[in-house]
Amino acid sequence: WSKDGTPLTDSDRFQMVANGGQFTLSIPVALSTDSGCYQLVAELNGAKETAAFALQILPGEDVNQKDLQSILDQHSE
Repeated sequence: WSKDGTPLTDSDRFQMVANGGQFTLSIPVALSTDSGCYQLVAELNGAKETAAFALQILPGEDVNQKDLQSILDQHSE
């Protein structure tokens, strides 16, 4: 995972999980500074896939993990 071209590391701020062919990035407490372009580059069984999305967190907006997953699910369909 990367944000605005900078690789992310697993931490309290960003939690990354790879489970087979499913890759998840969690931001438990999303801040307006987390807005940006996120990209995943995954290699599995010799195949390389990329996924990218733009995330905008507005100041004062509460976003919980369930709401974020719902948004991501809508864009992946």
